[in-house]
Amino acid sequence: MVSIVHAPVDLAFAEGNPSPPTKGNFGENPNLTSPSTDGVSEATRRPMFPPTTPKPDPPSSSSSTLSWAQILRGSNPNSSKSVQSSTLSQIQSNSSGKETHVSIDIANSFIHKLGSTWKGVASPSNGASGGNILARNTNTVTAHTLTVQVDVIHAIIAFNHSMPFIISTIYANTNPTLRYTLWQSLSNINLNAYPWLLLGDFNCILNQDDKKGGLPFRLTSHIQNFRSFITHANLIDLNFTGPKFTWCNNKKGEARILTMLDRAFSNLAWLNSFGNSTVKHFVRTASDHNPLLLNLNPDMSRKNKLFKF
Repeated sequence: MVSIVHAPVDLAFAEGNPSPPTKGNFGENPNLTSPSTDGVSEATRRPMFPPTTPKPDPPSSSSSTLSWAQILRGSNPNSSKSVQSSTLSQIQSNSSGKETHVSIDIANSFIHKLGSTWKGVASPSNGASGGNILARNTNTVTAHTLTVQVDVIHAIIAFNHSMPFIISTIYANTNPTLRYTLWQSLSNINLNAYPWLLLGDFNCILNQDDKKGGLPFRLTSHIQNFRSFITHANLIDLNFTGPKFTWCNNKKGEARILTMLDRAFSNLAWLNSFGNSTVKHFVRTASDHNPLLLNLNPDMSRKNKLFKF
């Protein structure tokens, strides 16, 4: 079974075949590379999916597992153990409600704790953004980074002899204007022909059922923009089990607010390849976000549905 853990996540992978930039190669040293000072690596200025670049070779390991890690708002000292025991992992950690911003040193330290077989890329904190780490176990996963940005990391991955796919791990900004820019950039990537998985902290709800507590629900323009992005990109909701709400403000009584900010989407091409995938929401621990586990080969098949509003 192959699993993806998010708490939350921000990545993108494509079956498409970009020529991997040296900075973004998950196999390069040092263990972590960072984007340019404006939060975007040089890769973002190149075509996303040149048509003639070969796909990554499958990993030599016979294992069917896949391992990733991402720090979205800082690292929990104990989080490396949970990442090591997972397959594809993405982690957001928050201690006592205070964000720990990610530097390259912190990212390297986290990757080092995972073991010598782990490599990764990082988007360090930028202002209020906590930064991202995306890591893989080189024994089980072949991957090439496509782009590294403050709010999204795109990569193409392959495990064993399966079809490579694109994963986009999302760490959307709390600013609606910046989120809209992210939705636009993702919408401009036409991946209908490529298996595409998106998961992470989208920092926006979709409807009234996605929120409990706080001010009454209003259908704001930024919610409508999020809906439009999902519809335009033909994204499919990967249904989940477990707690519905994935974020809590950690307050009590009438001040307590629960929302569903962390999600997993895919396009039809991805679902055709991984149609038995399921998502499980776990309870919160040290973070204000719930970890998400996506099983690519679950024991039971589940039906998924298109978003309709």
